Amino acid sequence: MVFTSDQLPRAIRKLLELNNFSVTGPIQIHGAEIDLVARHIADPFASPIYIEATIEYVDNDKYGKDVGKLAMISQLEPDAKRVIISSSGFSLPVQERARATRIDTLTYDALFRRFEKFDPYISTCLEDSPAAIELHELARVYEEPDFDDQLGRCAATEYLREWRNDANARTRWIIVTGEYGTGKTALTKILQLRWLTEYRNDPALPLPIRIELRNFSRQFDARGLLHYFLDHNNLGHISVDFVLSLIRDQRIILILDGYDEMAQYLHARERRACLEALAELSTGGAKGIITSRPNYFTEVEELQVFETLYRSLKRGEYFQVTEAQSLLEREKSIDGLLAQFIDRFERILQDLTPEQTETLVTRVLQHDADGQRIVLGLLRRIFRSIQAGDVVSLSGKPVIVSYLLDVVETLKRDVDTRATDKLTEWQVYKLIVDKLMLRDFERTPDLSPEVRRSFLHKVAVLLSKRDQPYVAEDQLRDLVAQELRQELARLPVDSRASLLEQRFADLRSSATLTRGGVSALGWRFSHNSLREYLATEFLINGLRAEQLPSIEVPITDAMRMFVASMEAPVRDVLLNKLSRAWKESQNEAIRGHYFSLLWDGLVSLRGDSPDGRNQIIKTVTGAPGDFRSTRLARLKLSSESAPTNMQGADFSRAELSVVE
Repeated sequence: MVFTSDQLPRAIRKLLELNNFSVTGPIQIHGAEIDLVARHIADPFASPIYIEATIEYVDNDKYGKDVGKLAMISQLEPDAKRVIISSSGFSLPVQERARATRIDTLTYDALFRRFEKFDPYISTCLEDSPAAIELHELARVYEEPDFDDQLGRCAATEYLREWRNDANARTRWIIVTGEYGTGKTALTKILQLRWLTEYRNDPALPLPIRIELRNFSRQFDARGLLHYFLDHNNLGHISVDFVLSLIRDQRIILILDGYDEMAQYLHARERRACLEALAELSTGGAKGIITSRPNYFTEVEELQVFETLYRSLKRGEYFQVTEAQSLLEREKSIDGLLAQFIDRFERILQDLTPEQTETLVTRVLQHDADGQRIVLGLLRRIFRSIQAGDVVSLSGKPVIVSYLLDVVETLKRDVDTRATDKLTEWQVYKLIVDKLMLRDFERTPDLSPEVRRSFLHKVAVLLSKRDQPYVAEDQLRDLVAQELRQELARLPVDSRASLLEQRFADLRSSATLTRGGVSALGWRFSHNSLREYLATEFLINGLRAEQLPSIEVPITDAMRMFVASMEAPVRDVLLNKLSRAWKESQNEAIRGHYFSLLWDGLVSLRGDSPDGRNQIIKTVTGAPGDFRSTRLARLKLSSESAPTNMQGADFSRAELSVVE
């Protein structure tokens, strides 16, 4: 780094101040000028640091000039630290002489690295820890995915590495979108592993910081986001202001995973505030990657939340008191930040190609020809129905591939390898969960798959709630006790505790669950789509039994896809069940939840036409549409190609979120 004689002291001052030092100077001591004096704010008893800054290469002649001034300090303040900082370096004799007289010699880069202490985070990700083991195992089986969009097709990791290395990249933020199971989270973990390894070997590269946004179900600001990362990675010794400066100087690159999993819990205004925080991080040249499912990261929704307010204030419909004018200016400034933040490319992550899928399966099962044949045979049968009766193959969806590889041994025992019938998403997820249940049953035969599945339904529902990124141990114990209450009631009191402990150990080790949360003290599902499938299964079971649960579960796009992939006769039964529940249920909000869950599947059942949509609404709610007190979210009741007649529909006291 090249400095002028004026810039170097300013840079040293800024670096120290960012790390909780109070800095003064230059100061005069007995006629000699000392460039800087630093004192630690948090420790009033710490020794002061006297600093001489120079852009010259320090040889014996230059050292002799500086050491004279610093020598007086040892007489006046024996405990004081004395430092010479040069941006050009020191000769070896000078370094030896300085050590002998207890004067530290540092280049600016060496001083910088003394504060850039991210070793606990790096070690956790790269060395012998559960997180590192997980990352290295992922790297062992990882198949390189592709971006394929209007910008062309290319290897995702190669594209992102080139973008990271391009200091003049026009787009500082890249939004990686892809539907559920395309490997967005795996991509961010691979980037974290590879880029941390490269950073350790070459600290001149930016440090990757990976944050799971799914852990934020409440509004946050930029400092709160960074505090969370530092606190959860044993980096509490690092100043947030220092981290912010590193981000703005592109010394840190942000990898933010799962925007959609955060956004589903937030109202539009809260999402806007979170985007404002991300935009604040992006000021001054910062670079970052955000992953999200499609449709959760729209400029229209996020940037125009207050468009109506702008127009009303400008037309004078509201009296523009000082507070209103201040609000208008603040919202305009936020829009300026967001506009800058969303000046980015959006790259679309694709499923694996048939060739990539076969390569992955062959590599993982390289010594198991039967397993290869069965897994690839199943994958070739998985399809999703789309418009006009067409189908699209899901054989390359990484999450499905990984789960089938996980249950390959049970598949080899009882899957008909001659079958050719197409499998839907609902059917293949049911197959996967069934096989995982069977594997658990073989391990603990005294615990039935039905009890385990019911327990996992409750875990899925709990994890779908706001502020619930993982299930803590006490919560898991409560769920186990609820599931076993009838069995426990039949036992003597002194036998209940031991059975409860045994069942807790059995259920927490279910194949679908993995450790998560702070210090791995909680549990969550090994993939978010598994939680969504089990939550959907729970809701559908309640509807089939005509016992709608009183628990509201946020409905995601993947959950709608699961229902839409059910066989037509099953969806027809669900339509009639929902119609009866609409008339009989006292919980209007839950009715709306079910309507949102089933809508896409019912539209494909009755046809995406005005008549088809009107028929669904009439069958379920009665004409012309009784939606009173319901809660509807992310729902397209009408479209330009298939306009729905909503004249006379009653939406009084209804809560609507992104409903068209």
